[in-house]
Amino acid sequence: MGEVVRIPLRGLMVTSMAAAMVLITGCGRPSAVNTELRKQIQAMQEQIEQLTLERDGLRAQLRTSDEQRAPIDRLPQTRLDKLFVVSGLEVNRLTLGVDLDPNLPGDEIFKVTFTPIDQYGQLIKAAGAVEIQLREGERQIGQWKIPTPDLRSKWISTVLLYAYVVELPWQEKPTSSKLHVNIAFIDELTGRRFEAQRDLEIVPPAR
Repeated sequence: MGEVVRIPLRGLMVTSMAAAMVLITGCGRPSAVNTELRKQIQAMQEQIEQLTLERDGLRAQLRTSDEQRAPIDRLPQTRLDKLFVVSGLEVNRLTLGVDLDPNLPGDEIFKVTFTPIDQYGQLIKAAGAVEIQLREGERQIGQWKIPTPDLRSKWISTVLLYAYVVELPWQEKPTSSKLHVNIAFIDELTGRRFEAQRDLEIVPPAR
């Protein structure tokens, strides 16, 4: 929420009026000075009332401004339809095992390649976090969570590839050449979650 404007009206009123009253009561009878002080006090009171109204008006404007800056995920669908937003997830065929060391048998890591797609089925670069689960048959052999700031550096944009590419080490070494990966992308803009799955082939690493 925006910073609230604070005007020290109470301190101004108390200090000024107290000083004026000391001067007035110090005189035994009405005088031109007392009359002038009373006029000044009245003017100060009117100024304080005006400042109070202005302060309340500024607070109301700040509240209205904050309400208008509602999060995107709270916008009605009619407004979301006017934007290019993530509506799905595509997992690229370059999701596979990677042999980093030809002197060692099998793949040392695997990589997942995926791209968000918009409501028109087009690839779209979008910020977000990702959760990846790797399974061998019915058994889960790995799970990773990559937050938005870390995933940002995984984006690759070339003539041939427009996608996130995430390389991951084995948490538990597989024994089968066929694995299954589940990917969940959490869109930073709307907070929506999109999932996609894909089978991948690898060369099992040495155990």
